[in-house]
Amino acid sequence: MGKGNTSMKKQVGKIILCLLTITMVFVNFTLSTKATDYDLSQYISQVALEYEKDGSYIAYDQSALADQTKLRFNIMAALPKSSLDVNNSIRLTMPDHLALEDTVAPVSAIYSYAGESHDYSRDGPIGSYTVKDHQITVTINNPQDDTLNVYLQINTTLNQLTFTNNEVTLAFSAPSTTITIKKATETTEAQTNETQTTPKTVKRAPLKVNPNTGAPEEIKDNINERVKTGLSGSYQLGGITYVDGNIGKDRNNINKDVTIDLNGNKLQLYDGLYFDIQSGGHLTILDSASKNYSPQPQPKENTSNDGENTSNAGKLCSLSKDAQGDPDGRAVPVKLDYYVTDAKPNGTKTT
Repeated sequence: MGKGNTSMKKQVGKIILCLLTITMVFVNFTLSTKATDYDLSQYISQVALEYEKDGSYIAYDQSALADQTKLRFNIMAALPKSSLDVNNSIRLTMPDHLALEDTVAPVSAIYSYAGESHDYSRDGPIGSYTVKDHQITVTINNPQDDTLNVYLQINTTLNQLTFTNNEVTLAFSAPSTTITIKKATETTEAQTNETQTTPKTVKRAPLKVNPNTGAPEEIKDNINERVKTGLSGSYQLGGITYVDGNIGKDRNNINKDVTIDLNGNKLQLYDGLYFDIQSGGHLTILDSASKNYSPQPQPKENTSNDGENTSNAGKLCSLSKDAQGDPDGRAVPVKLDYYVTDAKPNGTKTT
């Protein structure tokens, strides 16, 4: 009887030891899982910050930013496929001092990382994220590779940050992924607003006296070669004159005093060309033949009692075009008629 009890005690002891071992393994597995907790921060390799300036995002350059400035955090991480939960998701707790608003729908802003200089706007997203209770949940669509190089874009604004002495440091994981952001002081911000809303006085350079008073050189037809060698001095058109795309790139610069007299002719620049007036250069265009143009005489019935022509009062301007002499037969503007109506007092009336 005593031997039987001893044997039974040994069997019970083995069972208890086995249960303890299983419990320890389960507790160890639970603790191990809880330590990872599908936490994205341990896989972050880099965090970059951009801010909006003049309608586009640029890398943050330690400038003091005004309130409401739009920000974009670009987070790069190498995620093992095993780091995702059963829903192919992983979480990231937002840094202190950054309060993102909860999302109402998933944000498709997870991309496959292909280098800092890559244009991610051309790629389709490989996942999305949601925000709730200061935590981001990142979900990857159909992960295939054992390691997923992901690029996460988070958009926010400066007023969602909590500053101390106009400065805040955000830690996304290790110290190597911290970012310090500066906020403009009220004085600086007020000055910025004043600069944006107060129109500046436009300063205009005084008119320069035309130095080219000598006899002009006559030019006409294609003047590509003449422009290539550099225009300088006075020129008068002897007929239709043009510059075309065969001149080559950056060969139509003007860096001296140049006067061109149209002399009643057309000066045409094709293929999107234009004269590039560089520092030290001046271009004056005039038409000595303009004095030969006068409006058509008006019928006598369009004349007022005091002899003034009234037919053009309130009349719109008109632009005439002509394709004559154009190598490609394209119609170009040749004449603009516009009318000026002067009011003259006549007793108690105005005519």
